[in-house]
Amino acid sequence: MASSAFQNRLVLNYQFGKVDSKWQENDFLAYNAFKLLPESKVFPVLINGIETSRTRDIDFRYFIGLGGGIEVIEKDFMSIEFTLTGWYEKTNYRGIDFNQDELDGSWVRHVWRLSPRILGRLNLKENHLLFEFEGWIQPSIVDFEDYLGFVNTSLLIQTVKNLYFKLGWLATYESFVLEGRNQWDSIINLGITFKKTQKRKNHQLFKPK
Repeated sequence: MASSAFQNRLVLNYQFGKVDSKWQENDFLAYNAFKLLPESKVFPVLINGIETSRTRDIDFRYFIGLGGGIEVIEKDFMSIEFTLTGWYEKTNYRGIDFNQDELDGSWVRHVWRLSPRILGRLNLKENHLLFEFEGWIQPSIVDFEDYLGFVNTSLLIQTVKNLYFKLGWLATYESFVLEGRNQWDSIINLGITFKKTQKRKNHQLFKPK
């Protein structure tokens, strides 16, 4: 059977909230991580996505990262991979007054970043209980005080076959934000998710002839 040329991890998150008739949250985040040559221990990776945020007054953000990764641990019960990408980010804000005076006066920011990222999975009780985590920190290549942070974790408990009850925690941090907006933001979510699990394969850098 032919092996797949790539694997992808799609993440979608939407949160909203109101106080009386005033929106407090109306935030959407979507990104897709493409892992090329997934049968190799060392592999190329492409990440792209979009974001809007009422919480931080971000009208629209687009980002794309390209780089490589390595399988650090690859077992049936545990997998951990590390990736490093060069990252381009364009953000349209709904204001021009930032918490850093040197940024004031512009609605749009273009930033090049480095993005080290770790992704892991722990399978317990033959996939009846799963723990997944993903985290990265993204400093600007010209100013390390300008950085983003991201942590996404999920505890999945199997209900029937491929349906899991999910308890998740998502936290983000941005060092440069519009005046009056929070640098930290986090949310706990509950729900049901569909997930097809399979046994992991041992990867080799070079396969025997």
